[in-house]
Amino acid sequence: MAGRKEQGNRRSGQQESKASRAAMAGRDNTKRKGDGRRRREQGVGKEGGKKVGQQFCRLFLAPESGERLRIPPAFCQYLQNIPTGLISLKGQSGNTWPAKLSSDTEGLFFGHGWKEFVMDHSIESGHILTFSYDGHSRFSVVVFDGLCIEKSSAFDAKPSNNLVCIIETDEEDNDISAASVDYKSLSLNSTEDSDSPNHVLEESVTLKDSSMFSPMFRISKEVDESGKTVVKVQRGPEAMSQRLPVSEDQKNYALQKAKKYKSKYPTTLEIMKDTNAYKTFFMIIPSDFVRDYLPHTDKKLTLWDEQGKAWEVSYVYCSKRSSGGFSKGWGAFSRGNHLEKFDVCVFELFSEDNIKVHVYRANPGLTPYILQSNN
Repeated sequence: MAGRKEQGNRRSGQQESKASRAAMAGRDNTKRKGDGRRRREQGVGKEGGKKVGQQFCRLFLAPESGERLRIPPAFCQYLQNIPTGLISLKGQSGNTWPAKLSSDTEGLFFGHGWKEFVMDHSIESGHILTFSYDGHSRFSVVVFDGLCIEKSSAFDAKPSNNLVCIIETDEEDNDISAASVDYKSLSLNSTEDSDSPNHVLEESVTLKDSSMFSPMFRISKEVDESGKTVVKVQRGPEAMSQRLPVSEDQKNYALQKAKKYKSKYPTTLEIMKDTNAYKTFFMIIPSDFVRDYLPHTDKKLTLWDEQGKAWEVSYVYCSKRSSGGFSKGWGAFSRGNHLEKFDVCVFELFSEDNIKVHVYRANPGLTPYILQSNN
């Protein structure tokens, strides 16, 4: 009697356990369905007609895939509203390569810059590549070897020639001294938030005069088969900080001290980033300050440090965005005043075309940089 009762309890417990598992499975299935629905609603979302998250795959065949790579015609429907021109290719290493999206009668293809991506990843015939469109003219690329296994060396790949951007021009003179260079290229290898209001200058301003270029860049020109001049811009040396890591308290202390600075003259402040202190050396000024106080044209300005030394910089203005920034000369000022990431600079316009720069350091101790050659 007791045995039958115990067996009945076991069966009842098993039934309850099955019911519980079924209920949990139902909840999981409902959750998966809900997640899938949300992903469909949000995520492969449309970006002005472009679909983010869509993927395509290509088998690499040398030599035709080495110079350019065609995008499958069926995939081009997701790229209908993307302008041809500069795009970025992000590899498994997290590094980014600039390239040019071009078109002809057969469709779209990756042109100038693709060859460098191939070389830096040691891609060979039989390798398989998958491309995912990330939006904003950016693609992520995964490289598989001939055994369909992710290529391990791709995780360590980096731009060997430090190519920043590639521009085609119809200028016939190969010795042109003025090349239109889209500063969008400067942000391709940056981890900064590209949606930041002050980041738009790097995506829109065009330099018409090569003399405005920072010495941190080298320009070379060549003529392609079509007779167009291809201008390549490469990074120069970068500075590597040896400063000890700074704490959040140190960062906040420098920022609060900068905010307390008062003047009868117009001021604005900026927290230093990698691109201000260590590489590319381009200093974007807040749009409100540019619109209200700075010239609405490209020109030379003078920065004055706290020791009273004058530094000439090239000021670049973008009328489309009412944005402006310091290009050539800013690198010398930054290194000469030993600026570091998270330092805070207050820019004080004390007279026309003259700006005094007050530096509030996250760490007051100064340590020398190490200059890294990119060759």
